[in-house]
This record gives sequence, C-alpha cells and structure tokens, in this order.
Amino acid sequence: MLPLIGHNCGIYIQSLSFRLIFALDAAHFLAYEMLQRLYSLVSLQQVFYLDLQKKVETRQTLDAQLNENKIVKEELSLVKDDTKVYKLIGTVEF
Repeated sequence: MLPLIGHNCGIYIQSLSFRLIFALDAAHFLAYEMLQRLYSLVSLQQVFYLDLQKKVETRQTLDAQLNENKIVKEELSLVKDDTKVYKLIGTVEF
C-alpha cells in the first residue's frame, strides 16, 4: 500500500476512486442482472401457476363427470334388461 504523503498521493487517491467506481458499477451491473433474472423467473412461475390452475380445473370437471357416470351406471344396473331407458337432454324444469 502506498503512503498517502507526497508525490504519489494524488495518483493513489485517483486509483482508489477509479477502483471504487469500477466496483460500484460492477455491483450495480450484477444487481441489475440479478433483478432481470428474478423478473424472468417470476414471470415463468406465473405462467406455470396459470397452467397448473387450468389443469386443476380441468381435472375437477373430469372427476365430477366421472362420478356422475358412475352413479348412472349403478342406477342402470338396477334396471331390467328389457326396460326402455330415455335420456333427458337439456335442463330439468319443475
């Protein structure tokens, strides 16, 4: 380390200032890069979450349909073979 006295004092301080500015610029650059990466990961996570949410809703719909089909199958198994069965189309109004 150079002494802070005499002829080299100004050069040493300039060198320290340059190193400090360079280090700060490098730190800012790294922070900026890290933030950009974080933003891209967050947006990717949001895309995955929306996709997962859509898949869960689809699964719930399919599970409900499967349960309805199982109930209908059980009820049809109670009916005699020669019985006519009609399917109602649309909503039921009372």
